[in-house]
Amino acid sequence: MMYIKSNVPAFHTRGARQTLKISLGLIPPVSLLHLTAVGYMGLQIFCGEGYVTNVAVLPEYRRQGIAQKLILKELENEMNFITLEVRKSNAPAINLYQKMGFENVGIRPRFYTAPDEDAVIMTKNIKPGE
Repeated sequence: MMYIKSNVPAFHTRGARQTLKISLGLIPPVSLLHLTAVGYMGLQIFCGEGYVTNVAVLPEYRRQGIAQKLILKELENEMNFITLEVRKSNAPAINLYQKMGFENVGIRPRFYTAPDEDAVIMTKNIKPGE
């Protein structure tokens, strides 16, 4: 978590700092069910390039479309492409990303630890207006 401190009067209130954090993308989109966070997604966007840091859904809420909704929400951001790494053994996630138009563009050897595993690099190019 990042704490934002500002001397600008507009950001002295807690609500204003929260709004600033959201607008800067410091608070990831969260999927709520009955006020319980069941999933989240982290995304960094630099110069039109989207880099997914995490997509996570609690095990008991998987396969209910939550990850897909989180990704679709993030695809509303202005980007030329979005890319991510996923464990080579995570077939359900790879299938979801392929269904959403991501393509396998490479492998990062030994990217993950505990256990050691390669990552599949998946990227989706985004056309203007898409």
